[in-house]
Amino acid sequence: MSRPTGCNNEVIKKMILEAGKGGTRKRIANAIGISESSFYIWMIKGRKGYYPYKKFYDSFPLKKYQRVQYRSFSKEQRCLDPHL
Repeated sequence: MSRPTGCNNEVIKKMILEAGKGGTRKRIANAIGISESSFYIWMIKGRKGYYPYKKFYDSFPLKKYQRVQYRSFSKEQRCLDPHL
């Protein structure tokens, strides 16, 4: 049996608040209590439509961060999702 995810409505609300403050992705991840790599994995899973990560992905203000989106993903993360 796998561990339950920490991605829930409370975490999504914290993420929205931190993103609204203009925090970096790393700062947002720290504020919601996950590692930066987990943040990117949640975004990838959300982009692919996996529950409950889709709500996390849809709530993230991508337009604000779009300019640096590709560079922010590591080589390993881009290998997980070739569309990045």
